[in-house]
Amino acid sequence: MAAINDTLDGVFINPVEFAQSLPGGFLIYRAVGRGSILFANNKLIDIFGCYDYKEFVRLTGGTFEGMVYAPDRKAVLESIEKQVEAHSEKLDYVEYRIVRRDGKVRWVDDYGRLVHSQKQGDLFYVFISDTTEAHDEEFYLNERVMTLEALTREFEAVFLLSLNTGTMRVFRALGDYSRKCIGHGVPEEADGYDLDWRSACLKYARKIVVPEDAETYLDEMSLTRIKTRLESESSYSVKHRCKDDMTGVISENELYVSRVEGVDDSLVVIAHRFCREL
Repeated sequence: MAAINDTLDGVFINPVEFAQSLPGGFLIYRAVGRGSILFANNKLIDIFGCYDYKEFVRLTGGTFEGMVYAPDRKAVLESIEKQVEAHSEKLDYVEYRIVRRDGKVRWVDDYGRLVHSQKQGDLFYVFISDTTEAHDEEFYLNERVMTLEALTREFEAVFLLSLNTGTMRVFRALGDYSRKCIGHGVPEEADGYDLDWRSACLKYARKIVVPEDAETYLDEMSLTRIKTRLESESSYSVKHRCKDDMTGVISENELYVSRVEGVDDSLVVIAHRFCREL
């Protein structure tokens, strides 16, 4: 034991210095009433966009309840109470929104523990981190999926194209469309199948697009052209004529091109649909 004590000599600093040295936000508040705040470290004050502790207190009213975005408050308080009652070590985890001093709404994760102090009574010790970017990523991912799902209700096929790699992934394509337009060797259930975009366009132009429209189609669908157009437009459509190699029927078709905002700015959605027979 003496050796261990010698090793740790000088390691522990006073509690305030320790709390200020933590890489995330740290908070102590009373477990009664509105949760009067007894301590907030500088990192937590930064998360709220405040200059100092006094400004933080003015913003939040000096209470835990005042920290939580009003629409989230009731659910957060109820969740903490239920978790602490159910957990043998009085632990809780909640996520909620806050409003910074500049008015921006941010997401935070809150890991707390209820402890009893002989001098101060019941207190919550809480670690808080800003998780807004992770929530935004999840939001954009969900938005992207919803957008793609909506397109599948209007178009026969929907693809995701990476402008960085030139790789196309089939998000949704009807069996007939997969065989006729994407080419042989692609399974009928083609969802999730990866293809080279340039090769797929050449094959489509050669087999399906009428010769008079093929050059324009290939130009509009080149990676360079897509990048250039999407710099000034959020989306655009390219109409072209196709000929069924079995029936000889000529039809007007549309390719819809749109940038997918969010996680990966190089991602583009391409959707195809039949318009009308000519």
